[in-house]
Amino acid sequence: MLIIKDFSERVRTLNNVIRNLILELGPKLFLVHAHNVDPISWRDHVSLPRGVIDFNIVIEALVDVEYKGFLVIGLEEREAKDRALESGEFLSEMLSKMR
Repeated sequence: MLIIKDFSERVRTLNNVIRNLILELGPKLFLVHAHNVDPISWRDHVSLPRGVIDFNIVIEALVDVEYKGFLVIGLEEREAKDRALESGEFLSEMLSKMR
């Protein structure tokens, strides 16, 4: 088991793994369950703009593989409605820049 103690290296590794999985799976992908990871607790399913996952990398990789499937936002936040709206707006803004 690989244990990465340096936080910035942990974040870089996570983003590289996500990117490489998207590129490797390519046409086999049909659903992306998007959420983020809290930088302090390392808890997942937080709002898209509030974590360590670099969604620029994710979106670029999805564009590279010509992804045409679904993108579902999965959250486990106390302020569920506010965080869902925040995540949706964040994603919409990122995607609008891709056009």
